[in-house]
Amino acid sequence: MALKVWRPMRPKPLMPIFTGIGGTSSQRWWGLPLHVTPPWGRGRGARSTPLTRSCCLDTLCSDQSGLEVDKAVSAARERKNMALLSGIRVIDISTGAAGPFTARILGDYGAEVIKVEPPFLGDICRHWGPFPGNVPDMETSPTHLFVNANKKGITLNLATRTGRELLLRLVAKSHVLVESYPPGSLEEMGLGPDVLWGLNPRLIITSVTPFGQSGPYSRFRASHLVLAAMGGHVYMLGEPTRPPLHIGNEAFYFVAGMVGAAGTMMALYETDQRGVGRRVDVSIMETVTSCLVTPTVIWSYQTKLASVPLPPVIPGTVRSGRPFVGEFRCKDGYIGVYLLTFKHWQSMCRLTGHEELLDDPQLLALDVRWRRRQEFYELFAPWFVDRTREEVFRIGLEERIPMAMLHTPEDVLNFEPLLAVQLFRRLDHPRAGVVEKFPGAPFQFEGHPWDLRLPAPLLGQHNQEVLGGELGLDGEALALLRRGGVI
Repeated sequence: MALKVWRPMRPKPLMPIFTGIGGTSSQRWWGLPLHVTPPWGRGRGARSTPLTRSCCLDTLCSDQSGLEVDKAVSAARERKNMALLSGIRVIDISTGAAGPFTARILGDYGAEVIKVEPPFLGDICRHWGPFPGNVPDMETSPTHLFVNANKKGITLNLATRTGRELLLRLVAKSHVLVESYPPGSLEEMGLGPDVLWGLNPRLIITSVTPFGQSGPYSRFRASHLVLAAMGGHVYMLGEPTRPPLHIGNEAFYFVAGMVGAAGTMMALYETDQRGVGRRVDVSIMETVTSCLVTPTVIWSYQTKLASVPLPPVIPGTVRSGRPFVGEFRCKDGYIGVYLLTFKHWQSMCRLTGHEELLDDPQLLALDVRWRRRQEFYELFAPWFVDRTREEVFRIGLEERIPMAMLHTPEDVLNFEPLLAVQLFRRLDHPRAGVVEKFPGAPFQFEGHPWDLRLPAPLLGQHNQEVLGGELGLDGEALALLRRGGVI
């Protein structure tokens, strides 16, 4: 009797990405999840999937020996355990934090990422401190350790013809190139998109730059402060009587890195469907602006509806009309309080012993409460000082007042919700030593958890493996390239 297995119909365009990697359908057979991916066309799925209709499904649909069935089941199990981006190769020639973080996210989910750095000095992020023991060491920079994990590392001097030729040989065998050069620089080096697509028509080129590939500022360089300021974020922070504040930790570099990774995966899906390459253009400044609703939507909307021109905005007042927000000092740190509704306001007044505020009809208006926020902050603050953050947080839960403990780095590393989802891994680095809790990827795929497979590479650590093993250069050739400053 022939064994019958459900044959999936050809999927519609809206489906999980990467037909050869992420899976499109499953059928429970003998209690086992059998993932079957039809190899439509000649996409990546047809080449990389161990269980396809052409190689296994027809076999399962006919009378076959138990051995062949066992092999098919083993292949299905193996595919289920594959990393999400297994089989994808990424060449990372970007520098700093944003572009390298894009490549690192792809590496977190199984892509083979080869980090290309200039010899001797390496990527600029290797020189960003602080360093352990306050001793500068390009191998122990925390930024380098973070954004370049899950990558192999080689050195190539792209200012030399030989260095560029070796890069092109790698690009010809890869799926993605991540870069952060000023627009036009790749073309000047003979590495422009036309050249790259001539070698590899399916290549995805992801460019992560301060101002994108077009526009009057496109060739400008910029720091994180410049981008946050021009994108509209800095002006929103602070109080009306003080200068605007700058967000710390260069957060928008990492937001742009996530945007770059998402754009790259969408482009890979298109390539898988249509067989053509694509350039993904990520502007860090546009990333800043796209995260902000106040300057881009609310202010434009209010200006359009105003019967008379609105007065100039004073720093900090763009939040006018928003709920009361305050950070209060407790016995062991700070806690944030967010009175989003009038009911929250009532509960806070009763909790802190200021019921008299509830008798003031003017305070029914959200705008009035916001303008008098400093007055209320001083009234509420004494209630917090003799209580711990945990105590206040628990009371807030009981009273249904939105509160959040302001976590220190140590608090974050021991925060139960993050530990529960296994965000952290142990990192063993040959120079930096052991990092017990190393943060992982910013999103999760069910059935395909991220994995810390490789620590950030030492400078040129994988020259022999990649240039020798992949490109066939022997020891003498590598030594010659090293003496010539190419690697």
